[in-house]
Amino acid sequence: MALPKTTKKQQEILTLIPRFRYLHTLHIQQLLNHKGKRRTNDWLKNLKINQYIKEIPKGKGLKEHTKPTVYYLDLNGIRWLISQKLFDKKLVHNLYRQKDRSGEFTDQCLFLTDIYLELKSSITKEDSLIFYTKTDYSSPTSSFTFLNETTSGLTPDAYFIKKGNRGRKKHYLLHIIPATMLRFRAHKLRRRIREYMDSYFTNVWENHTKKSFPILLFILPDMQALIYLQRFIEKELNDRSNLKIDIRLTTKEKVQERGFTDGGAWERVK
Repeated sequence: MALPKTTKKQQEILTLIPRFRYLHTLHIQQLLNHKGKRRTNDWLKNLKINQYIKEIPKGKGLKEHTKPTVYYLDLNGIRWLISQKLFDKKLVHNLYRQKDRSGEFTDQCLFLTDIYLELKSSITKEDSLIFYTKTDYSSPTSSFTFLNETTSGLTPDAYFIKKGNRGRKKHYLLHIIPATMLRFRAHKLRRRIREYMDSYFTNVWENHTKKSFPILLFILPDMQALIYLQRFIEKELNDRSNLKIDIRLTTKEKVQERGFTDGGAWERVK
């Protein structure tokens, strides 16, 4: 079955959405570097009519109505993506379940986009940024597919490289911890931390990238969770005296108030 025609800009939108799973109108406008929203809205309207994208219904009330519309890939969008062979087949097929995802998962994806856009806007002419989402390193051509393998002990929400004006590159693995993980599965978070520490000793990162172990960033849902994780990590570090790993913690509220790139928003575990 032939798919409805799309423009290059519309195809760019269809490639951007699966990178972050969900994007709202303002995200798409910023990612396309468009100052005016009319043209972007026209592209989105056409994609929606042709079942390339679908929007999440808004709740009742004026506050909900004024929020930007959130989009994810619809049937034709997924079919188009499969035809392009840009991403892992399993991941693309998982996009059929997007309509059933929780509100918490959706918010986490939108929050990750906010972080990326802030990082991007903080880059000067002397700096550079490379940013990979889970979708990006699931690509068959990616050299970071090992980040999706549970056996590696490394399963971040994003991996990014930031180069400063002195030419020094810093590598980061970012995790956004949902409230439900701590409420119902705190043991899963503890296991995640231990897996990272184990991977430090097995050199899985160094063997794949030929780079030194990255800085680990964890964004927690609140201060109670941050204190809990901080104490657990401190204990693990004390038990493993030869472990030299840089772990930094913050909360979602701090990032939203002060900014992801504000060093004062982060606490380094010692």
